[in-house]
Amino acid sequence: MLDIKSLLQAMIPNRKSPLYEDHPLIKLIGAFIVLIALIICRLEVALFMAIIILVESIVGKVLSNIWQFFRSLRYILPPIGIIVFLLYPLERATLILARLIVGSIAFLNVYATTRMLDMEQALEKIKVPIYLIRTTSLAIRLIPLSIKDAEQSIEALSLRGIYKGGFRGAIPLLAVILANSLDRTEFLTEALVAKYFLMGKRKYPWKLKITMLGIIFLALKISCLILALVGPKLFF
Repeated sequence: MLDIKSLLQAMIPNRKSPLYEDHPLIKLIGAFIVLIALIICRLEVALFMAIIILVESIVGKVLSNIWQFFRSLRYILPPIGIIVFLLYPLERATLILARLIVGSIAFLNVYATTRMLDMEQALEKIKVPIYLIRTTSLAIRLIPLSIKDAEQSIEALSLRGIYKGGFRGAIPLLAVILANSLDRTEFLTEALVAKYFLMGKRKYPWKLKITMLGIIFLALKISCLILALVGPKLFF
């Protein structure tokens, strides 16, 4: 079962991170480069990328977010790992799990070190449609609220003896979460209309900047993609 409390802690951005002021597109492009490299790479390159992403997490001071994220999945990941190792050879299974773990950490690093307004500003500058930016941003902002709703619903249903864990209580739990979401929709819509949420471009109080730290990590990720394309044997 998913640990809702740990997942909620993992979704809290670290505003004191050295990567927090870096340009969001640099971090986002780097994460997608890692994803592409993981899809096509061999195990040696995947392990090399794991080291780079770990260093990025340490420098970005988001190890606590990563710990809470995987702690929330502690009842899900072990069964997945067992199934993968039963179905595939050792090297292939290790590569699959490395892709899953490293890719998750790469995107979690982006989320935990990025101000949402910075991401909106960066996407506006590259001419992404405003309605797409706003709706995506709103959906991301609602993730912690939905997780908190789920946590409170589990506690309430457990105290009433309705939810006892497992799949049997999933339907009442989902019904309560859906009812809470619909109840919030009316108030949220009124607030967004009052703030002209979808009415043209915003004016942002700060400018985006590219830091040397962000360039270094982007260069390292590009090198991983090159390694994945040409093969590690040319270098090792």
